[in-house]
Amino acid sequence: MFNNDTIAAISTPVGKGGIGIVRLSGPLSFQIGKKILNLSSPDNLLQTPSHTVLYGWLFDKEKKILIDEVLVTVLREPKTYTREDMLEISCHSGETVLKEALSLCIKNGARIAEPGEFTKRAFLNGRIDLSQAEAVLDIINSGAERSLIAAAEQLKGRLGKKIREIKDSIIDIISELEASVDFPEEELEFEKRESILKELSFQVKKIDFLLSTERAGKILREGLTCAIVGKPNVGKSTLFNTLLDEERSIVTPIPGTTRDFIREEFSVDGFQLKLADTAGIAEMDDELGKEGVRRSREQIEKSDFVIFIIDSSREISDEDIKIFSLIKAKEKIVLLNKTDLPKKIDTEILSRLINREKFTEVSLKDKKGVDEFLLEIKRIIAKNNSGGFSGITINLRHKSLLEKAKEVILTTEKTLEHNFSEEFASFDLKEALSFLGEITGETYTEEILNRIFENFC
Repeated sequence: MFNNDTIAAISTPVGKGGIGIVRLSGPLSFQIGKKILNLSSPDNLLQTPSHTVLYGWLFDKEKKILIDEVLVTVLREPKTYTREDMLEISCHSGETVLKEALSLCIKNGARIAEPGEFTKRAFLNGRIDLSQAEAVLDIINSGAERSLIAAAEQLKGRLGKKIREIKDSIIDIISELEASVDFPEEELEFEKRESILKELSFQVKKIDFLLSTERAGKILREGLTCAIVGKPNVGKSTLFNTLLDEERSIVTPIPGTTRDFIREEFSVDGFQLKLADTAGIAEMDDELGKEGVRRSREQIEKSDFVIFIIDSSREISDEDIKIFSLIKAKEKIVLLNKTDLPKKIDTEILSRLINREKFTEVSLKDKKGVDEFLLEIKRIIAKNNSGGFSGITINLRHKSLLEKAKEVILTTEKTLEHNFSEEFASFDLKEALSFLGEITGETYTEEILNRIFENFC
């Protein structure tokens, strides 16, 4: 399963920039480096102390040409990212130079790393557990400050520590149960059985706490999705551009300019918000317009909440009523826009339409009322994150495994309560251990690893 060869990859985004890094990991890292590097240091690369940076040139001996001026970081196992010998070649960043550097590594004995393989080796070599490996990907993908903080906490191993605490308790219980099976004369006394049931109940509460963090974890990792809705030309694109502080949507006085939804991400209070500017939901004659409306409705269904914009310079229309009927059940912010123009809307009719829910008056043109509107967004974020961040969060994979472990433990409790064989209880708890072990990777299959690491770049 574990291929102990030497791998290489470009570890920085390919493109023009100051620094680009090609990374090697495996037993031949230094030998390959010796073949492709012309170093100024008199020390032999094979004997250079760990965590040393050397200056030199990347050199193609076959073509007898210099490729680039480089700095080379020597990292000796076990105190490296992968717990293997590693070499990091810092080049000037550019697509050609990085590809040439990688090509030289491959020609001289390395192979191209698979997605996430450096982190996979860190896991397989015991430096991190599987939940920490997932945290590495969360750090890479973090779109806001709070998601980054949550991922960093998981990388520290807090979730793994909690899982191991639960496992240790279950292992102790299994030992007691099996002792009574192996030595029938030591049959579980009533008090001992009650003590085990109490401990199992305590571990279920720990699992319930971890399960309660899944919603917060999802919000931190993925953010909340918001659709901006309203009839054509009420200011949806203006709001979209105001929030992003750039002209991402086309703003014109012509109704129906946005023919499809446009999606962008931005940060509010350290949380990621995925914003979709939808096409005005109106009857369109052409196929392109109809498709835009269909996608807008789909976006509304998928969103966590919506921003419903109404034009205060026009009376409530049948279209406003129709749109509200589509979002009636959704969490929403209602904006009364264009307050800089003479007001024609009847606010009493509006209030009845939106079931007396609060609405915020704004002039997006003059940026008036925007701060109050942002407070409404923060309110919705806080409501969706009511559990807060405890320093530990789980993802859907963890949730599924924790639920399975909990179900098995609850079955074990019933087994003991009805005085069934301790052997059955012990067997069930071993299954719970297996589910918990999958979270940290103490038990795993190649399929599980592939599913996790294929998401790395």
